[in-house]
Amino acid sequence: MFLKLLFLTSIVFQYMVNASFDVSKAAHQDNITILNPPDYVFSIWGLIYLLQLFQTYYTLKNTQPQLFYWVQILAAAFNSLWIILFCHFENWFWQMMDLVMCYVVLFANMQFFVKWENSAQFICKLYSCIYIGWITQAQMLAVLIWNRHALFMQELTLARGLLLLALILDVVVSIKFNAGYVCVPQLIALLTLIPKIKSDFALCNASKIGIIIDILLIAYQIIKDLKHCVSK
Repeated sequence: MFLKLLFLTSIVFQYMVNASFDVSKAAHQDNITILNPPDYVFSIWGLIYLLQLFQTYYTLKNTQPQLFYWVQILAAAFNSLWIILFCHFENWFWQMMDLVMCYVVLFANMQFFVKWENSAQFICKLYSCIYIGWITQAQMLAVLIWNRHALFMQELTLARGLLLLALILDVVVSIKFNAGYVCVPQLIALLTLIPKIKSDFALCNASKIGIIIDILLIAYQIIKDLKHCVSK
């Protein structure tokens, strides 16, 4: 009972924090980088929170191990902390460390649903995938902003490297964890960034290659999941 109450409290607190801060405004005030997506891309948070609400319902409806509750509690806590750090503080290093912890707990969450058995578990897995993919985009933004303050590398060069690393991460996670939907946020981000970066030949072409790879990984995952549904 205590864990359920603590779990619900963490979720409510997370939504209160999210309602109190404007992430898209904070991302564009004094921290505009070459990889900043348009404002409307930040609406993906709505999808993430909708999927999280479903997982909350699934968690309360079904008997879960204690570890599962703690994973959800930590995920909500680190997400709340990131929003506060991103919108109110300018210590980008700690933002990046917090995002790393978000990765850890979301990967732990996904492990419960890697071999999903029903549509409810599939949606819970989808929540982790979309969230992990979006955190990758947030991490790139945080690194670029930190670089802007520290000035240790040319922004364009760093952006190219970050896009390559993000693409490699998508490929590895998609194959190793059977989670091709992690590519969805990056696909959306790249599609919206093409008009903005078209003046840089290398970055633009790398983004186009990334779009193609993301589409292939997502399509492959959909085919695998459809086969899984048919076989059940």
